[in-house]
Amino acid sequence: MNQNGSVLLLSMLVLLMASLIAVSSVSISTQETKIAANEKAATIVFFQADAGIAPGIQVLLDSIVNKSVASYPALTWTPESLNGGQNIFLDEVMGVSTSDNRGFNFSTPNNGGITTSVRMKRNMATTKSTGGSTEFGSGYEGVGYGSAGGVIIYYFVRSSASDPNGSRSSLETEYRKVIRVGGGK
Repeated sequence: MNQNGSVLLLSMLVLLMASLIAVSSVSISTQETKIAANEKAATIVFFQADAGIAPGIQVLLDSIVNKSVASYPALTWTPESLNGGQNIFLDEVMGVSTSDNRGFNFSTPNNGGITTSVRMKRNMATTKSTGGSTEFGSGYEGVGYGSAGGVIIYYFVRSSASDPNGSRSSLETEYRKVIRVGGGK
């Protein structure tokens, strides 16, 4: 029996199988690279959104203490925070008006085009604080020590970030501000 052609045929089948394995390996590697890049982008956007919470709370606190937002001229205020060029964010903080859209946008240098938007809303419901600072984890908070108590005002701070490729992330926290009322030292 003549087997001269069978070696050639067997060699061609082995070469075909090796080529299929190589092509599928390249395809899998390309997909894994894309997945890793998307995961990295999502992580960066998440941390950028997370980085918006602290400045949001700082702007909120400064607005309460100073009764002004003038100390933040570098922030790009959202159109909903402006009325005829006048910043009405302070009205939201002080409870004069409420909206879901009061806040500002900011970006950090070399952030790859990521846009961060921080929005704040005052919850018009307040509660009375009847305990001492130990009830608030001994955070003292400047109020609530002894039995004087105070009024707790709740604010919602939402930070959202997105990049040019469509990765998006949002975080929201509730911030509690205790205003002292009553006697005590």
